[in-house]
Amino acid sequence: MVVAMFNNDYENYAKNWIGKWDSHHADHGNWSCPAIINDELNQASLMFQNGKTIEAEKIIKKATETIEKPINEKSVCVFNTRVYKPKLDYLLGNKALARAKFDAMVTEVMNLKKFPRGLVERKVLLETADMIAPDQVYNIYKQITSKDLSMVSLETVCANPWKYPNLLKNENFQKEVKKDGRFVDFLKMNKIL
Repeated sequence: MVVAMFNNDYENYAKNWIGKWDSHHADHGNWSCPAIINDELNQASLMFQNGKTIEAEKIIKKATETIEKPINEKSVCVFNTRVYKPKLDYLLGNKALARAKFDAMVTEVMNLKKFPRGLVERKVLLETADMIAPDQVYNIYKQITSKDLSMVSLETVCANPWKYPNLLKNENFQKEVKKDGRFVDFLKMNKIL
């Protein structure tokens, strides 16, 4: 998947992604942990952007069916589903509801002190902001990266241009990338800078 991304080869990326996540589902006894559903919704959005509507709708259907399943004995990655549920609403066409849910939880997630849940939920919050609230994504990125511990950094964002398209388009973020210098060529290759 990483090689496909670096080669800008979306077809192989998409094919390998499906196999990876089918395997992840099986490893969890076909229960979808929040991490899986979050990534599935990111992937569905990416599929829509690349004209793969049928594939995107299948992913959304699977996420919708499993989002409320109870935790089972293989439920090792547990965090609050509120940080990705707005994505599901958004992808189902309920954009106003998605934004309202997103806006209602930002402060709580930003202030969550539980470890490691706070780190994970803030990372997912940024991904959700990129999809639902692009006008807020840079501000949220700055708040998250200003914390002592974070799963988000300039490096993690630049390493995954397909996950953060709106943050990467932000003029302030692009200034940071250019000032840092390490990722300029990579982002130019992906037609971001």
